[in-house]
Amino acid sequence: MHYRSRIFSCFVLCALVLAGAGCYTIAGRYLELEPREYKVDVEKDVMVEMRDGVRLATDIYRPRGVTGPLPTVLCRLPYNKNNIGAVGRLLAQRGYVFVLQDCRACFSSEGDVFVPIVYEREDGMDTVDWIVGQPWYDGNLGTWGPSYLGLTQWAIMDSNPHLKCTYPQITSGKMNHIIFHGGAFYYRLATGWSSDVGKQNVGEAEEDEAGSASDAAGMLSFILPGKDKDSIMLEGGLYNLPLKPDVDMEWEDVARYPIDELAVRLGFAEEGAVEADPDAVDRMIELLNYPAFAEYTDSFNFKDRYTQVQAPALMVSGWYDMFLKGQLEDFVNMRKMAPGDAGRYTRLIIGPWGHVSGTHPDAGPDAKIGDMLRLMMMFDWYDRWLKGEDNGIERGAPLRIYVMGKNQWRDERNGPWPGPDTPTITSTRTQAPIPRPATAS
Repeated sequence: MHYRSRIFSCFVLCALVLAGAGCYTIAGRYLELEPREYKVDVEKDVMVEMRDGVRLATDIYRPRGVTGPLPTVLCRLPYNKNNIGAVGRLLAQRGYVFVLQDCRACFSSEGDVFVPIVYEREDGMDTVDWIVGQPWYDGNLGTWGPSYLGLTQWAIMDSNPHLKCTYPQITSGKMNHIIFHGGAFYYRLATGWSSDVGKQNVGEAEEDEAGSASDAAGMLSFILPGKDKDSIMLEGGLYNLPLKPDVDMEWEDVARYPIDELAVRLGFAEEGAVEADPDAVDRMIELLNYPAFAEYTDSFNFKDRYTQVQAPALMVSGWYDMFLKGQLEDFVNMRKMAPGDAGRYTRLIIGPWGHVSGTHPDAGPDAKIGDMLRLMMMFDWYDRWLKGEDNGIERGAPLRIYVMGKNQWRDERNGPWPGPDTPTITSTRTQAPIPRPATAS
């Protein structure tokens, strides 16, 4: 089973199976949602044009019979929008417009190749501008989604006056923590995920006798056409690996330029070249050996842009999720740095969950997969920030955690987090304490 398939089977397993079969009333009850108010109309594959002329396939879910403008929730993903249309129906039944879009070069969208992360800011903001101009939009915009669907939320969070709230789940704006662990390139994750994402738009690659090992480069082989997959070896990845002497640029400046212009400025490609020089391809691959590429590039590291976020976020994470470190930093930085409601009302819920593995087997009965699903469908969050309902959800504890061992939920209302009486876990492999996240009040 592909990585992307495991993600969705974990996140929406029970509720969306029911919804996909048309049992939306049962799905709503399972998720403890208010009864539906409307039937739903769906407009499929509306082609929304980006600034460079590429058009992205977009589905629009609207409450049937409502003629006036409505609050809107946006979701962008590379995994096929048809897989989560049930979320759109559940929201539209409750008075929202749900805009669901395939990312660039994915499934029904145009584009030559899916390049992760790099274009999500531009494409996301272009989509927001398009939404703002639609007659069904009432001026209140939110976002929804887990994992990469959460990354596309972070891509448009800062300097965006249209956003009223966000809902990023098991994800982070600090992707540098995912791409590099302790300075080392996370080869297994990057190549395994990229292989699945690369295959989904070109058909299944034939497996050799060793399984899919020859496809380890996955998406990289599609980004770099003509490149022998077996020669794409991402080695190194240590912070003390020296920069190549012919790279004449401070890494802090990398984020200033679009990727095409960056290749030219670094001397990896000639300006206006139609095809990349083979040597340029090799040298661009070498960038992945240097953590600085992810450390300083805006697309990979949210850095100090929390000060430019105006919308509060409801974050959901898991103690065993690979995004946990980044999401803890996101939460602390939002509470500490974001102005107004964004800093005051951003919340984080951490349960006994992994990224694609569901609930930890030692967790109690009040933290199973159904509880995770309900936390990912807390539409009260949208009712508060997009409809203006005084339902009190923003007055909940800023941090809610599931305490393993005691198997109980605990609300943390006052920082710093974690508290001074929180035990430090020691790794059995290194016998070194796991560092605590930064603190905020």
